Amino acid sequence: MKNGLMVIAITVIASWMMILTDCPVSGSPNAEYNLRDTGPAGGLIFYENPDYATDGWRYLEAAPAATDTTAAWSNVTTIEIGTTGAAVGTGQSNTTAIISQPGHTGSAAQVCDDLSIVNDGTTYGDWFLPSKDELALMYSDLKSYDVGGFPDAHYWSSSETNNIAAEFQNFLGGTQASNPKGTVTLHVRAVRAF
Repeated sequence: MKNGLMVIAITVIASWMMILTDCPVSGSPNAEYNLRDTGPAGGLIFYENPDYATDGWRYLEAAPAATDTTAAWSNVTTIEIGTTGAAVGTGQSNTTAIISQPGHTGSAAQVCDDLSIVNDGTTYGDWFLPSKDELALMYSDLKSYDVGGFPDAHYWSSSETNNIAAEFQNFLGGTQASNPKGTVTLHVRAVRAF
């Protein structure tokens, strides 16, 4: 009888261990998030990609409020990149295009690309300047709910208007417009896709 009880006890323990190991842990690749949840890097989730199975990323996370800074869009102010997109999912490629411009020495995109955050022992260095549409989602899904520590200010996007201007998001009223690339300093908040 003792052996029978021992087998039952081991089976129960093994079953519980299996259940616990199958549960996603916050920050793990299988973790699920809701809008405005704290993400793995300590920022806030502001978008869930409905096409994540094909796109390779599921969530957009805004960097923590403590990383908010200001910068010019780029020191390169007369050359049009011509390939930056506005859509959700283009911020990373826009950031790479901005930094890759001939003569580039500094930009809002560089500030984001250089960002490195350590949270719970993991380093997150995959940040980028959000596209125009990604920034609009940050406004509608974070700022409009009064979360994320966003001041009532203008934020640069990585979406270019033309050779001398780029798009920004007004975090006071929610409108978007453009400003000169190199002469205007606006707020910058990095994002990451995972």
